Amino acid sequence: MKLTIFCMGKTRERFIQEGIGKYTRYLKPYADLEIKELKEEKIADLKDAPFVRKKEADRIFKALPKNVFFAALDEREQEFTSHEFAAFINGLL
Repeated sequence: MKLTIFCMGKTRERFIQEGIGKYTRYLKPYADLEIKELKEEKIADLKDAPFVRKKEADRIFKALPKNVFFAALDEREQEFTSHEFAAFINGLL
């Protein structure tokens, strides 16, 4: 299985970079993993947030290959434990 993770912008915080490295090592035996960083939109005013999210979503959709399953992670939606997320991914196979 090929798994591509799209991130908006570069990850600057060291602890997040370390976490990405850790989970990348965990996933490598099970999936062909690729992480792509896309250019993030600058936001000057919070009232512009919906417009910015729309532009970033468009950028992600343009980067997606044809005929793939994709899932967007959002803090407002369903939460998974690591085991639940693994079961979710396995259910896609």
